[in-house]
Amino acid sequence: MGSRGTLPTRGLDFRAAHAIFVREGAENTYNRVDEVPEVMRTRLLSLRAYDADGMMLDADVVDDAEKYLHRSIERNSPKLIN
Repeated sequence: MGSRGTLPTRGLDFRAAHAIFVREGAENTYNRVDEVPEVMRTRLLSLRAYDADGMMLDADVVDDAEKYLHRSIERNSPKLIN
């Protein structure tokens, strides 16, 4: 999973505003690639898969992020899922 703005968009702009949640007193950051954080595994998530040009390949609202990631990778070979 990654954040918006990681891939080129060939002149297209897919900007969106989202909430950012910060815990007061937090000292550790989560900075992992190809790994779903434990806290995200039990939540309803809106996920999107993009190709190397930033074009959306797939999107879904899921309650099982791991299952979606495996399915999307098999179907689309995305460059980024967020």
